[in-house]
This record gives sequence, structure tokens and C-alpha cells, in this order.
Amino acid sequence: YSAFYIGSNGYVTFGSGDGNFEESPASHFDLPRISALFDDLDPSLGGAVSWKQLADRVVVTFQNIPEFDFGRLAESDAAFKAFFIEHGHQPKGAGEENASSFQIQMFFSGAVTITYLDVDSSDSIAGLSAGAGVPPGFSETDFSLLDSCTGVGAGGEAEAEGRVFYVSPRGSDGDDGSFRTPWRTINFAMAQAGAGATAANPAALQLAEGVYAETVVFSPHIRLRGARPRNPSATVVQPAAGQLQSGGAAVTAAQNTALRDLAVRLPAGAPANVRLVRIDNARMDVENVELDGNFASGATGIEITGLASSDSRISRSVIKQVGNGIRVQESTLNISGNLFNRIQDTAIFVRRSTKSAGTPATPNLGDVTQARTGANTFRDVEGALVDNDNPSQILMAEANDWGSDDFDAISAQMNGPVDVAPFFTKAGILSSAIVCSVRDADNKAVTGATIKLAAQPNLVPSTDGVSGVYLFPAVSDGMHSVTIIAANFPETTKNIEVKGGELGSLVFRLRPEAGGPGCAAQSTGGGVHFGGDLAVLVLALAGLAVRPRGGWRGNR
Repeated sequence: YSAFYIGSNGYVTFGSGDGNFEESPASHFDLPRISALFDDLDPSLGGAVSWKQLADRVVVTFQNIPEFDFGRLAESDAAFKAFFIEHGHQPKGAGEENASSFQIQMFFSGAVTITYLDVDSSDSIAGLSAGAGVPPGFSETDFSLLDSCTGVGAGGEAEAEGRVFYVSPRGSDGDDGSFRTPWRTINFAMAQAGAGATAANPAALQLAEGVYAETVVFSPHIRLRGARPRNPSATVVQPAAGQLQSGGAAVTAAQNTALRDLAVRLPAGAPANVRLVRIDNARMDVENVELDGNFASGATGIEITGLASSDSRISRSVIKQVGNGIRVQESTLNISGNLFNRIQDTAIFVRRSTKSAGTPATPNLGDVTQARTGANTFRDVEGALVDNDNPSQILMAEANDWGSDDFDAISAQMNGPVDVAPFFTKAGILSSAIVCSVRDADNKAVTGATIKLAAQPNLVPSTDGVSGVYLFPAVSDGMHSVTIIAANFPETTKNIEVKGGELGSLVFRLRPEAGGPGCAAQSTGGGVHFGGDLAVLVLALAGLAVRPRGGWRGNR
């Protein structure tokens, strides 16, 4: 082609222009097209669309382009609004941001590269079209459910890819659960998807935005995921008060399951002593979930029991407006990166082990010698921050933000043996620390790296496993040699000197080994890309306080 046409709705066409804003396979395949983010976008609300020709390619850039918001239409456009609602769209909430940034590179050699900097759209289409209509046997793939092209989940462990089914408040349980004809209720979808799900081939349920008024009982080997990872409250599981029983649960786990990117809320008038999530002798990952008890009497955010639940992980979630945040018994699960807010009683209660002999099983709330632990934040907790009812077992709860700079004040809100030091504060750094940001050549976070200090080889950094930020919260003063070892990248070493009270920071930009494996073929030449060589060091752990390690405990 000697010419191309840029469509404001996230695509480039050839032969003729196109103004179609209603994404569908039929619309995508009706013209020769490159769809980067085919959606109803509206550059008039902000952002910029631009193009540039280079020596070996043409680049089209969509930067910070929001979705069209029909909620802005005048009342006289009621029929137009009704059309959008009929087709499954919802108006945006006040102040809700949904801008996306992405880029299409068309090389003169015929190669096409699509790069995404930030995507905040749950219903767009991406792909190539020859313009001959929907190909026979065409099957859609939901990229939002593919954790990465290596098949590694957000938790850092490989996850098998299984079938994906869809659920929407506007769907029907008489349909087939496909992207275009989703089911309506989660429990019906659980029964259908669970029939063929196995540990080796789990199934996924992708929820559309909206409210699901039902209690949810998981089938084994199912992953349940909300519509917007950046806005979990867009997808809400909220049973009616009459669907709940005292001592019951809004969500009940099963073996090898996951709950991600959504909210679970209790309704007004909920019975007493309800659990928002119950995990009993089963592995479940709860990630990026908002758990709101709505101040129901005696409500608990998550209850975990049984040794078989020890491989579970509660991470990057918000637990609020409950009596007790998390109650644990006989489990060594990992609780990290969560926010506990407006807790009426105890944030984390660890019940006494019922085992007659041996070391009691207690959860890991933070250990500076282990990666991806700690980093929980506690705010407005009326009772104990942590209550460990196992007198013979110290509960590890290091590298957390307890909302205070005062070790004695923190200890006063601990019951039983709890190791809380080092901990984060607002006051500054009381000991030397080193934080490393590890990125690749495209400014993407490199997770799962091994980072070693030559002077303290046994020290393991803390990391959330997502941001590419690694923290050594307590290091000796002086010069340190820091080495990064990551798959498909050459070993890299940098030196840094830290003095008492300093936070030293290093940025590592890793480039792949020559001939090393990758997720897809990419040009090694220069080009236009987002981010340039800017590496942003995210100090989410800013305001770190470190106290000597050695079994400090809070007792009351």
C-alpha cells in the first residue's frame, strides 16, 4: 500500500477510511486493517493522535486517548444514550479516568509491531485483517486473561491456559458463555466451566462490569476475574441480605482457584458474623480485590483454615469496614501488599493451632529474608493490629506499615509473640537501605530476578513481584556491589555506597542476551517508542524505618 488511513477509534485501515466505533469481529475484518485498540475512543476529550515516517517504518501513536462517554450527551440525545446501553455500554463514573496509550509501527519490510504503554479498556479488539470478512473457523482470544506471553501469572508461578468463559449482568444462562453471548450468573458459569476444568487445564471466568447479586461457591480449578484491573470496584459481587446466613460466606473457595480484580461487598442489613471470603483447606489466590464489610456486625474479610490452604496468597487487596480483617488457623499462607482500613476489632487474628505436637502453622506477614512478603498497610484499626494466639510460635510480620513511627506504640497493638521490626514509617530511614528498579529495554518491569549483595550474600530483597522494585531494608554502611541475575538477560553488576540513614537507589536497564529467547520477534533497530530511556523508580516503600533484627516482639 502507498497510503493508509488513521481511524480515531484505535485502528489503521488501507484502501479507504473507516469511522466504525462499534468493535466486533465483523467490523474488524470488513477492511484491510490493523486494530491496536479498536474501541469507541474519543480524542476530542483529551490526548493526541499522531504519525511519523522514519527511514524504515511509519509510526502511528495514540497517546492518552479516552473512551467515548455517552454520559456526557445532552438529555435531548436520550435515544442515542439508549442505543449505547442496549449494546452493553455504561456511562463513566464521576472523575473516572480511562485513557489508553498505544502505538502501531508499520515496517517497510512488512512487519507490524503493536506496543501498549497503558490500556484502560475492557472490550476492545486487537489484530490484523486482510479485509475479506471473518475467516472460517475464527476463534477469539481474550488477551486480558493471558498473564504474559510466557504463561507466568502475576504471582510469579506458571499457570496453565484453559478455556475462557464470559459472564455479564446483561447475559443469559440460556446462552453459551462466549464473548458475544455471555452467561448471566456466576454460579451457573461455575457449574458449566467446572465440569471440564482440571489442575492441568483450569478454566477462567471473565466478568463484565456490573453488580452480581449472588453468593459465589467456587468449583475447583476456576479463576474468576473482574473487568477492570485498575478499578476493581467496577465489578461487584454483592449478595442480597436474604441470601446470606450468620456464619456463612459471600464467596467460598475451592481447590486451585483465584479471585482477582473485583470487589466483594456485604449489603445493608446483612446478618451477623458473615465472611466475605472463606478458604477452608483449599488453595486460592486473592489478588487486587476490594473486600468491603459495610460495617456489618462481626463481619470478617477473609477466613482461612487448614494446612491445605498454605499455598494460598492474599495480595494487593483492600480489606475495609469489617470487624476482623483476616482470621487464620493452621495455615502458612502469604499475606502481603494489602491495605487494612477502618477495622472495628482485630486486623489479623491467628487462632491457636489445634495440633497436639509440632510447630504451629502460622501465616507469613513479612520476612525481610524472603522476597514478595510484607508491605501490608494498616490504618484506623480499633483493636489489635495482630493477635497471635500461639504463644510458642513467633509470627513473622516484618516490613509492614503499621501507621506509626513509634515501636512501643506498635507493640502495644500486638497480642502474643509478633516480630514487627524492621517496619515502615513516615519519619525517614533509621538505617541504611538499598532499593533497585530493574527494567528491560522497553522500560517494562523485570520480575523474578535474583539480586545479590557481595558484602551480604545471604540477604534477600523484598519485592511485590509486579513492579520490578527490589528492596534491601537493612544493609551495612559502606560500598556495596549489587548483581542482577535474570532469565534471558546477561548478569549485570553496579556499585553503590550508602551511609547511616541513607536510602541508596540503583536503576538497572537490562538488554536481552544476543540470540536469547523472547516472546515474539522484534526489530533491533531504533524507532519511536513510549518511555524512551526513562526509568521510573517507584518508591512505594518511601518512608522506611529499619530497626535491628533479632526477634523483637510486641506483647500485651
